[in-house]
Amino acid sequence: MYPFTPYTHWPVQSAGQVPSVAVSDGNLFYNLAAIAGAQRVPPRPAAPRRGWLRWTRVPVGATDRAPAGAVYRDVLHAVVKGLDDRLYWNRFEARRGWGEWVQIPDSPRTNNAPEAVVFANRLHVFATDAQGRVVTASLGPRGRWTQWAVVPGRRSRSVPGAAVHQGALWLFVRGDDDRLYMTRLTPRGEWESWQNVPGAERTPGGPTAVNFQNTLHVFTRDANNNVIWNFLTPAGQWRGWRNLPGRERTPARPGAAVHEGQLFLFLRNPDSTISYRTLSPRLEFAQPVWQTVPGGLTPSAPEAVSWQGRIYVLARGTDNGIWLTSRD
Repeated sequence: MYPFTPYTHWPVQSAGQVPSVAVSDGNLFYNLAAIAGAQRVPPRPAAPRRGWLRWTRVPVGATDRAPAGAVYRDVLHAVVKGLDDRLYWNRFEARRGWGEWVQIPDSPRTNNAPEAVVFANRLHVFATDAQGRVVTASLGPRGRWTQWAVVPGRRSRSVPGAAVHQGALWLFVRGDDDRLYMTRLTPRGEWESWQNVPGAERTPGGPTAVNFQNTLHVFTRDANNNVIWNFLTPAGQWRGWRNLPGRERTPARPGAAVHEGQLFLFLRNPDSTISYRTLSPRLEFAQPVWQTVPGGLTPSAPEAVSWQGRIYVLARGTDNGIWLTSRD
């Protein structure tokens, strides 16, 4: 059966529940907590135009893993694992809104979430196939996908992490021994040999990579679900794994994006809420405590993307829908 079922009815609300939908300034808003069956909360006023907007559901799609997002040619692209284990792709344009979900041609079956990154004027998607091999395909300016290819030399137990740094695409995976490994795709399209990310840390989940201030940052979690962080300096030196201030814990991989000169780091908390902190250009956490993204619950990792002056968070809802919020 086709994995994406249109959302054609509103759930029945009992007395005292927050409505699933509301209209404000001519816009239709979805209430994630009400639709997902979260605890009852008092009604909230209409969302202001500044700060976090209310969560909205991406039309039609469904997934049982975290979504991936990237901005390519000034369009927000989303990639998800469908309920049939294939990979699907959609795009959001500022004037037209969301398009239709389309299966990426010849998509392999996967048990993990995908990763998306833009490199060399192409949108690259990474995933793991049924054998744990890392596979990739890319979308070009003419709207055509390449065939899927295997990244040679290493298997991954979790979703890969990717980032562009100093003219190369860096790929990070969790190996069979639960350590992190890295490789690079050069502009000539050649993969370098895999290397271990320095340090003895092991992880039960996938990594997140982001380039900030010409420094390559990698976030993951340790065996106790503490968030740990390592970064590669412009001089090519890894600084070593460290815990984030506050020793925040998460059952999923972090999400990260650079926005307005700061690195935003997002976590799924043990209670399924989403929190965030910002890292300043001096590599200092500007906020003394973690702040909560209001209104949303997710059973998976959050995804973060900066686009058109706002930072967007994509997440899988507790109803397996793909949900979106943003702030300035």
